[in-house]
Amino acid sequence: MKLFLFTLLFLGSVLAISSCKYESETNMNSEEMEQERQVRAFKKLSAGEISEAAFEKGKEIKELILSKKDSFSIDDCHKDFQNLLDEKTSDLVIEAKIVCDAADLKEEKAKMVWEAYTYNIQNEIALEDNLQEINGSFYYTIPKMMEGNLSILLIKIDKKKLIVSL
Repeated sequence: MKLFLFTLLFLGSVLAISSCKYESETNMNSEEMEQERQVRAFKKLSAGEISEAAFEKGKEIKELILSKKDSFSIDDCHKDFQNLLDEKTSDLVIEAKIVCDAADLKEEKAKMVWEAYTYNIQNEIALEDNLQEINGSFYYTIPKMMEGNLSILLIKIDKKKLIVSL
């Protein structure tokens, strides 16, 4: 009888200890799940915040390209520079190339950016990077003078992928 009571007491203790441990693991999992849910929760971003993030990402990509290729020449026209990007950045970039002629730009808004750069050159106004949203993508443009002619380093950023990455 004593052995039976001792066994019963022992099994009861083991059961009580294991159930307490299981409960604390469940609580930890619940806390971890809540943290994960908060991380994955939708964030409401304004158009301005998205544009600002696109401009910053464009600058980051520009620096990455310029760190690997310090100068450009007319021979670089139409070359694709996505191979200079790391895997994470490359996923956001649809296109990264040098445009040496406005005729190479398909979208009217992109041609207007070219015309604005041309106007700035003619009126001796400083050339600065530009960001435009065109057809669901961001066009980050960096003006360059190559052999006396205007060229643009065009970085086309996928808007949807950018938003997801924020």
